[in-house]
Amino acid sequence: MPEILTNKYGLSQCWVDAAINDPYDRGEADYSVTELLGPPQQARLMERHEYREDVTDKIWAILGNSVHGLLERMGGLEKGVLSEQRHFIKVQVDGKTFVVSGAVDRTEPQTGAGYHLKDFKISKVWTAKKGLKDDWKWQTNIYRVMAEQKGMKVDKISVEMLCKDWDVIELIRARQKGEFYPESQIHVFDVPLVPAAEVLEFIKERIRIHEASKQLKDNKLPECSDEERWCRDSRYIVRKATSDKALPKAGYFESFAEAEEWRSNRKDKDDCVTELKPGKSVRCERFCSVNMFCHQYRMKINPRF
Repeated sequence: MPEILTNKYGLSQCWVDAAINDPYDRGEADYSVTELLGPPQQARLMERHEYREDVTDKIWAILGNSVHGLLERMGGLEKGVLSEQRHFIKVQVDGKTFVVSGAVDRTEPQTGAGYHLKDFKISKVWTAKKGLKDDWKWQTNIYRVMAEQKGMKVDKISVEMLCKDWDVIELIRARQKGEFYPESQIHVFDVPLVPAAEVLEFIKERIRIHEASKQLKDNKLPECSDEERWCRDSRYIVRKATSDKALPKAGYFESFAEAEEWRSNRKDKDDCVTELKPGKSVRCERFCSVNMFCHQYRMKINPRF
């Protein structure tokens, strides 16, 4: 069903146009890699229902497209580098042929032989701290298999992630505590190479899951997993006693002791409190435009919806 784009804050038309004119195109394919990796429940609900999204919900997607566009233009100036190349692969699943497509951000030749496949992401420091996402591992390995079927031997994969909330002060604090914090605004993940046969089986299984979900009613769709819901573990925050919101840089402490140490170093420590915040399904609550149609969300995650 179509998405209805709103502009409830009255932003300039150029923001609306940027949101509408998304350059994404999966080409002549049954699925894109991104679609395969996405939750079947969300995909089916978006296909079946009319839903609304505000232009402000698409700001980071717009900025992400801008970054990709700029890097694509710059990559085109380098000899031998392939930028934003779309690949296709045919897969046989239960007697039927499916075409899957995927756009590789950057493939650059290495000294000697082989290629280095790179993917660009934008996320928060929290993501870097958690380590390489499983979805990113599979996504880039699928791209690798696609490239290799074209005769391009890929020897190395990496994800270069722009940390949109990176802060040099937080880096200094982390160093003092001996904790991990990205050394720069761009954090690089080295991606392990998964055997091609295993990657192909993974593709087939994802196709089976999506195809099977098309036959199910809304309330019988496969529930989104913890990872698909971007479940955030319970955490400690420090806030002003008169406020419900965490103070800046005080919203993601993993232990009470860590939060208390941070509070004790403030001049206004006696006016602040440390509090436990239960975990949340971030994607469901903040980034899913069809949660009002979702049986899992209405019955389990937010039964008061």
